[in-house]
Amino acid sequence: MLPALLAPLLLAQALPATPVPASNFIVRLSFEEGRRPRAYNDIFNNVTIGVGHNLGVVGRELDRVQFESVTRVNYVDAKAGRAVLIDPQIDSLLTSDLQTTIANVRKLAPNFDDLPREVQEVVVDLGFNLGSGGLKQFRGFRQSIAQRNWRQAAWDLGHKNREPGSPPSGYSQQVPNRCARNVALLLSLANRK
Repeated sequence: MLPALLAPLLLAQALPATPVPASNFIVRLSFEEGRRPRAYNDIFNNVTIGVGHNLGVVGRELDRVQFESVTRVNYVDAKAGRAVLIDPQIDSLLTSDLQTTIANVRKLAPNFDDLPREVQEVVVDLGFNLGSGGLKQFRGFRQSIAQRNWRQAAWDLGHKNREPGSPPSGYSQQVPNRCARNVALLLSLANRK
């Protein structure tokens, strides 16, 4: 029989890491994406609403059923800019998008729940911003995360390849401030060692 003091310690080691509360991601994503109650075109001409919710390009629908079930707003009206979302609708849409993002991130980073909070924030931010297809392209970054090599992961975000003097990545050129914040979070971990 285990001494009474050791049992909680052994049990705690067997349990998975506690995931970061969704509210941490919501605050971060709201800051990075902004909150827009009316549809607008992003830099890639995607019609977007709320906190970075992609409604698709003109003439192509994305997730109409999900959008309407979460917001109770007509998709066509929202995409055409004729509907304005209120804060609870934006929050519900963001929560739904965040659940999808985290599920996709867990497929690409199976150790996600064991990662430090800062790394979880970076990975969720990338998955939300780029989608799972975009995040999948960051093979070196995902490999560095799996190896818990935060300094290399920071490099991988900001550069096209791992060669010294590598040019900036497309990600760092498209959203330079956002990339810099993610790199800084990763480097803050690397510098703690």
